[in-house]
Amino acid sequence: MSSSALTILHEMIQVFLGNPPQVAGEYLTLLEEAVDSRSQVVIDWPHFVANGVTIPPPRPDYRSRWSTGKDVTSLVLFLAPPRARLFSAQRFLQHSWTVETSHQTFLSTKLSAEYLRAKNSILNAQEPKTVVIAVRVEDLFDTINGGLSHPQASQSTAFQHSFTIGIGSEGVRIWQCWDHEFAFSLYGWQARGGTRVRSFEEMDAWMQKFDHLSQPSDTWSTELNDSYKHCFEVDFLAHCDIGNSYAPMASIYRSLIWMFTLPDVTFDDLAKFTWDAPGLRDKFTRQALREM
Repeated sequence: MSSSALTILHEMIQVFLGNPPQVAGEYLTLLEEAVDSRSQVVIDWPHFVANGVTIPPPRPDYRSRWSTGKDVTSLVLFLAPPRARLFSAQRFLQHSWTVETSHQTFLSTKLSAEYLRAKNSILNAQEPKTVVIAVRVEDLFDTINGGLSHPQASQSTAFQHSFTIGIGSEGVRIWQCWDHEFAFSLYGWQARGGTRVRSFEEMDAWMQKFDHLSQPSDTWSTELNDSYKHCFEVDFLAHCDIGNSYAPMASIYRSLIWMFTLPDVTFDDLAKFTWDAPGLRDKFTRQALREM
């Protein structure tokens, strides 16, 4: 195998995105169902036969899945973990956090420190190594005050965002989308070069902006907005003014950052499923993955 695990992971995601959003969304749903049933085989949709005619089942509109940060992060957390950590990876996105746990994690979690540990482990490794970090960013004010049940919620905007960072000896890739119509899906993120390999120097600067974004503030300032725009290419203030897409940002800003780290993604981790879904079964064989 000549390609790194980071490259193979990227190419697997590219295979998904090589399909129209509806078809790719169907594949993600099949993968999700395989994980939920604790199966190692990603099967095709069931078909029904009536009067000798094969009839596929009705399928919902799955195109919007690629505009949901949780779903995009979920795809990476289906593909990258070893089988033993697959379900804990999914629980990371599904768990409902308590206020007590929020305070503890808020005080101890820093993405840039986790990134630095990952980068150093990769640069000091004797063999090529890939680390994946899934991230959830939430508004602590929104969490403590019960989200939409709080009186201020109807008059202000609090954000939630999920994204994933893949780190290898060749550099860093970021997979994300933005959940709202004014921004971009994972397809749009790819088209604007968002999934490109970034140098460690570029990512170090990105982390400095994210560290600034992680600092508490009594207001969503222009400086915070610039840091957010640098990291995620979304101008929050432009869409949160009165009369635009969303209400102004909450007057109290406290970021809350959750992380799930896969410290050593391997080829076997990426090849853990057998794929029976059309369009994927030939592209995701062990031999095909080795040739990516």
